[in-house]
Order: sequence, then structure tokens, then C-alpha cells
Amino acid sequence: MGAGLRFKRIERCKAGLLASDADGAIAMLISHDCDVLESAAVEPMCEILVGRKIGGVDGHYTNGKSPRRLHLTFSAGAASMAGDFLATDKKTIKKELLLAETPQQDVRLTQDEHFTLQS
Repeated sequence: MGAGLRFKRIERCKAGLLASDADGAIAMLISHDCDVLESAAVEPMCEILVGRKIGGVDGHYTNGKSPRRLHLTFSAGAASMAGDFLATDKKTIKKELLLAETPQQDVRLTQDEHFTLQS
């Protein structure tokens, strides 16, 4: 696993994040790879960014133009989508809950999209 993976579902009720996917909610792993790969005994938590699917990006919120809001495309995988993320929606989740989930394989960030996320 690495930063920028989008999950089909996270046990949001258990994690205390969201009640349902009805509003197009998405969760993206944003922890550093070294934190994710470390054992849960040493690094028990991971960071995720909770956002929502959107029909398309607004240029005012792309490429780090807004410090608190990011519109990001996921165009490297078989399925393309866009998401809206707010800096205030960064959460921590127990690694054991995260490891129980399967990343959505068909949605990926390009190298440039990943760089934008990290900036």
C-alpha cells in the first residue's frame, strides 16, 4: 500500500468517520509509506483524507492553488474520477481497520497527481 490509494469502503461507522457512502464519500490513504509498512505495534495509526466524488475539477482548487481545499483527478487507473478534499477532513484511523479493507484497484493517481497531493 502507498499514499494516494482510494478505498472502496472503510468501515466508517467503526472508525467514526462517516455514516454511509450515499453522499459519494471517499477515503484516501495519505500516510507516508514508511508509516504504513511499520508494524501496528510500533505505528498503530494511519492518516486518511475524507472527501467526496465530484463530476469535474474546478481550476480554483487544483494544483495547490487553494491551501485548504483540493480538487484532484485520479486518471492513472482503468476508472477515472475526481474528488474534492478539505484539509480539515484529515483523520487518523487504526491501522487494523485499514488493513481489513481492500484498495480499489481501478482508481490510481498519476505521478503528477500524486505530487500535487503531497505538495
